[in-house]
Amino acid sequence: MKYITTSLLTLVTLSFSLTVGCKPANDRSQATETTWQETTRTEAATGQTARNWEAYTFEQRSQFVVSMEAELASINQSIDELAARIGRSDEKVQSLATPRLNELRNQADLLKEHIDEVKGASASTWEKVKATTHETYESLKNNFNSARQWMSDRIEP
Repeated sequence: MKYITTSLLTLVTLSFSLTVGCKPANDRSQATETTWQETTRTEAATGQTARNWEAYTFEQRSQFVVSMEAELASINQSIDELAARIGRSDEKVQSLATPRLNELRNQADLLKEHIDEVKGASASTWEKVKATTHETYESLKNNFNSARQWMSDRIEP
């Protein structure tokens, strides 16, 4: 009798856990939408500095460096998250996505190099170095968004 009661209690607990813990398929789109909205809000917040890049003067060079390093860290984190999603996908998607992912990482490395150049910029080279850094950032951001969309079309959330 004790065995039956324990088994029945375990079955009820397991059923309840599965019912509460599992989301129906239509709830996945809401979770994906929420993640997308959070990403968009984060991009809007971090992109604020990048949109105001022209306002930085040579005297504000260190502030520009700090803001661009924060932008780069955010993008690198997003690239790592995308890489994790790719790693969980099938082989075909992995083989198609890996070159795109490598290109994003190369562009992130190039942005890091440009940020380092900003650190050593002189007053006479400031505007050119700042513009080059910003162009590299915008290119990386656009390519990342394009790659993310491409991968989202091929990978289940």
